[in-house]
Amino acid sequence: MKPPLHFTRFFLQLLAFGTLLACQGVSRLQAQAVYDFVPITGTPTWNSTVNWNPATVPNAAGVIANITSNITAATTVNLDGARTVGMLFIGDPTSSHVFTVAAGSGGSLVFDNSAYGYALLSKTNGTQTDVISAPITLASNLNINTNVGTNGVRLNISGAITGNGYKVNIMGYSGVTFTGSTANTYDGLTTVYGRGVDDSGTPTLVLQKTDGVDAIKGNLQIGNANMGGNGRAWSISVPATRSTTTPSSRLTRYLATTPTSK
Repeated sequence: MKPPLHFTRFFLQLLAFGTLLACQGVSRLQAQAVYDFVPITGTPTWNSTVNWNPATVPNAAGVIANITSNITAATTVNLDGARTVGMLFIGDPTSSHVFTVAAGSGGSLVFDNSAYGYALLSKTNGTQTDVISAPITLASNLNINTNVGTNGVRLNISGAITGNGYKVNIMGYSGVTFTGSTANTYDGLTTVYGRGVDDSGTPTLVLQKTDGVDAIKGNLQIGNANMGGNGRAWSISVPATRSTTTPSSRLTRYLATTPTSK
């Protein structure tokens, strides 16, 4: 199956990450099934063939789901059960409306890229802040990318992220916010890579869980020479309203361990 144009374009962006992503299995994308979300009137459910092209529900390790169609109103896609993907791309290409992936009647979004390496959650389009409010379960290490080329655009993740032993990498020109009232319990290393610009007003990662709720349980690393990061302090932000203590203390309230800078 020939991937859609927006996927092909983003695949070329991924190649720019070079050796690291190649080692994670991105070079084998051609073997992965690709499904495009088809918007319908009302609130769509993930678990319906009419919402996907081809008309098959994407729900298997290694599959690629594109929720990147042009929508005319804010759209919530309900999981209505546990749904497994290897990669999920999200964003309205015309930047007009917001996508939300919600639990619906229950279930979680499982990231399992199987033999293809790291799973991927990527905001590829739009100037809107898309939302993942459904719980996320890691069955692979996960790259979260917001490389939409627009400063200030974010991806909000309010669902709890679980999965012991798995890593999370956060990268891209825009940013990610961990929000919500349920703790993230995955305990692998979280690495935040530099955005390549000096802009303290648009941090790569914002920790905005309910005060005292863990956003990162495992170790946190800021920057890595292999990915072009440099450990700039602006990569992490904890809003001052979350606590009345000093910035460093506010940060540790959301971490189970001490962050490191490389």
